[in-house]
Amino acid sequence: MSAPILCPDGACRKYYRDCVASSPPPCPEPQRRCADGTCVLSPLDCAMRTFLSNHAGSTFSKTQIHDSNFTCFAGAYACWNGQCVTDKKYCSAVPRCPVNFPIRCKDGRCIANTTDCKTENAELDDCPAPTRRCEDGFCRYECGKFDGCPLIRPYYCAGKRTPCVPEHKDCVPSTSPAGRRLLALATPEACPENCYRDVPVVPETVFVSMRSEVVIDVAVDDNRIPRTILTINPGSYYRDYSLSIQPVSGANLDRTDFPFNQKVLSSPWRCSTDFEGQFSVNCTVLAHVDTQIYQGQILETGPKQLVSPCETVANYVVTSGSCSGSSDITDTTARIAMDSRCMQLDFDSNIYSVLTPEGGDWDNTKGEHCMCWNATRTSSTNIFGVASIFCARFARTNALITLTMNKNAPYDSCPDKTSTDVTILNLIRSGDSPDKCGGQAVTSNKIIPSLDICLATIDPDSNQWRCLEGRNERLSMPTWDESVARPRYQVQSRISTCNKYQVYAFVYIPVPPPPPPYQEPYDWWKEWGIYVISITSCLLVFGAVSTYIGWRLKRYRTKYKAKKKELDDLQEKARNLDEFAGGMGIADEEVDMVANPLVIEMQDLEKQVAKINDDMAREGEESQQIDELEKERQRLFAEVERIKSQLRDQQQAKSAGRLSESGPVRDNGKPDKKPPKARADLGTAQPKPKTRPDAGGGSRPKKKEID
Repeated sequence: MSAPILCPDGACRKYYRDCVASSPPPCPEPQRRCADGTCVLSPLDCAMRTFLSNHAGSTFSKTQIHDSNFTCFAGAYACWNGQCVTDKKYCSAVPRCPVNFPIRCKDGRCIANTTDCKTENAELDDCPAPTRRCEDGFCRYECGKFDGCPLIRPYYCAGKRTPCVPEHKDCVPSTSPAGRRLLALATPEACPENCYRDVPVVPETVFVSMRSEVVIDVAVDDNRIPRTILTINPGSYYRDYSLSIQPVSGANLDRTDFPFNQKVLSSPWRCSTDFEGQFSVNCTVLAHVDTQIYQGQILETGPKQLVSPCETVANYVVTSGSCSGSSDITDTTARIAMDSRCMQLDFDSNIYSVLTPEGGDWDNTKGEHCMCWNATRTSSTNIFGVASIFCARFARTNALITLTMNKNAPYDSCPDKTSTDVTILNLIRSGDSPDKCGGQAVTSNKIIPSLDICLATIDPDSNQWRCLEGRNERLSMPTWDESVARPRYQVQSRISTCNKYQVYAFVYIPVPPPPPPYQEPYDWWKEWGIYVISITSCLLVFGAVSTYIGWRLKRYRTKYKAKKKELDDLQEKARNLDEFAGGMGIADEEVDMVANPLVIEMQDLEKQVAKINDDMAREGEESQQIDELEKERQRLFAEVERIKSQLRDQQQAKSAGRLSESGPVRDNGKPDKKPPKARADLGTAQPKPKTRPDAGGGSRPKKKEID
């Protein structure tokens, strides 16, 4: 649509500013203009004029309930200016009292002297229950919108942190939280007058087409200049719809911990649509904001960051006589690189401090600052080295900066321009270098940083202001930066929905510090579990291995004992055979064995040989005795061999006789299973005679042939 804005006079315009342009100029302060165009002191005078025009010949009463049909015709609502509307949302807000007439009386008029209200207030009777007196002087069941101070705190103190107070005496010097005395206007705590936050919001309803862009003038000042603008992009919703704008009283937004005058920087407003939900495309909000921090203003600030003065931040072409170079100064760093053929000056540095300016702050024409840096890289070792701290004086006039450096100057003072041991450089601002100050003068550096300004709303749960965008969005898409082509006091942001319960305004909320690194809650198992598992696993493995080794050792020990017993038995049997059977292993179990004399004699001789060997070892020093012992040993060896020979012969003879007694042999060459029982011949062993138990008169030896 070419004219989507419905003006108060019923005409349709493209912008609301065009509606204001068709209206007569404002009335002189403190008068207000009624709906019929007349200027009056009290809104009740507007109601009286409307009443008389609708009820000719009737008597107007200031205590009549104006929510009824008393003033307007049936079914209509009477606004403060006497305008009759079908719904009170179409009424504009009751204007605030101007700075020169700061006190609101009960009949709605604004005065400059506290005594003036006594007469007017005395003429007003109490409103009938359950109605009450509103800021426009009407008796209503529910009061409408108003700007400025309410009747319960009717005194407006311009420039105060808390602008509305119950009594006039509260407007004089106050005490800040730091304990300093602050004068109301001499040292204002907030913007005292002509503030963008006080520009009235226009109540209006706009038809929005889904196919075209619609620009809505949300707040328009007395000079017919829009100060807050809402731009609705094409395709913001899937169908055409209507959107309403409503003002919000600043007095209702004041908080003890969030003072409206200091924190709210633009006109607060509400919007609503005839559909529920979010826009398909975000709408853009552009507003003028109060960016100055006043001398008596007490503001909470975010994390302090040392930055270069805004008028020094730029890219420069550097000259010094016939030598040239370049320079780049940012918020926190500085770089200067001169042609090495004519000047040894090339360094990178971080900002170290900004000293008190001697020539004054930047006023859009000139300014002077002293900055100190900490070198991070340098090829100018003859001037200063890495980690050296050095200072420079910046004196800027328009786009030219004269920079004075002195390597011998202490880092806590500015170089003296008159000193002979200084380096002077001329820095000419590059044409494409952005204006960090945003075309705005700096007043004692009391400018709210653009990062600390955000479009905010009041959270319904906490009833506190909160930014619509989070920290990362505010850093990546600030409301203003030096690259945009608009002044610093014009900020921009986006909204995604219009909700009649939400209030929108640009506010001062410092960017929160980065969140601390995430630390998981202490988990004992996570820290020590690996050790517990490792130790437990090792113990289990050790226990399993130990159990297996113990089982194997027990098994081997059982086998060992069995084998040892078997070996002992075999050794015992071998000794018996050697002693009684002469090593042939053919002993007769039924024959009692007695030692063979030859074996006994041989054992005695062996013992003698061993003794002689021991004696020879002990008495080797006596050669003669050794010779004798040697002869004796030879004799004994010969005797042992003789006895062994006899023993072998004897065993062979006995073996032949034993085989002859083995009995007949079968055809298959094997002996009978039951051969005649023969007694074993033990060779050299002599059988011991046995007696039969059945023989009478003594015993008789067992019959056996003994050779």
